[in-house]
Amino acid sequence: MLREHKLPEQRLAWKSQAANPRSLWTKIGLSPKIQAELADARRQQILMFNYADAPVESLLLALQQEEQPALVLSPNAFTPAQYALASEHVVLHTFDFVDQQEFDRLLWVSDLNIVRGEDSLLRALWADKPMIWQPYVQDENLHLVKLQALLDSSPLDTAIHKLWLYWASGDGTKFTEQYLHCRQPKEWLQWRKKPGHGSRNWPNRAISAHVSLPSVLKSYDRAKITLLDLR
Repeated sequence: MLREHKLPEQRLAWKSQAANPRSLWTKIGLSPKIQAELADARRQQILMFNYADAPVESLLLALQQEEQPALVLSPNAFTPAQYALASEHVVLHTFDFVDQQEFDRLLWVSDLNIVRGEDSLLRALWADKPMIWQPYVQDENLHLVKLQALLDSSPLDTAIHKLWLYWASGDGTKFTEQYLHCRQPKEWLQWRKKPGHGSRNWPNRAISAHVSLPSVLKSYDRAKITLLDLR
């Protein structure tokens, strides 16, 4: 995947206008009350785009134990077991699938992004927010090997490594415990400030894809010219 030209600058410019998140929240059907709580940071926003085997109930149990209320957004339908864990403290909200630009903006305004698959991994990295990634399950746990290789290339702390692995492996009990640990004030501050959430500092060039679309097209044009010269 290629990153759009000046995407980081576009993100900062869009976030600088207070009306922009409100417009987005209205479009996905959030009530004025929830919008006000999000705007004032009285409620945290978690965007969750997961595969069915993710330990979602364990996340909701952890959120129930936090002091700050939470809104969990998902384009996937929540299960009855998950709705049973919802409350005024932990609000669940589904929304219709949005286009890529709107999905990016939801990533930008969330406090935590939980995503699945390679494309969403890159979009979440470029959002430069705390995140958790769930790879698609493969035979012989190859997805966990791939995940570990990604984590080994990252600047994220060991505690975050464990959190991602528990989410990807479906270990709900350990995930709840580790999530609450990572959300302690000191650990959460480090997670938010740790370089590498976004592509600009991630050392793994294979997934950070710093190359912009125009530069790739220029390279492609130069390659065509070279071929023509050889003819």
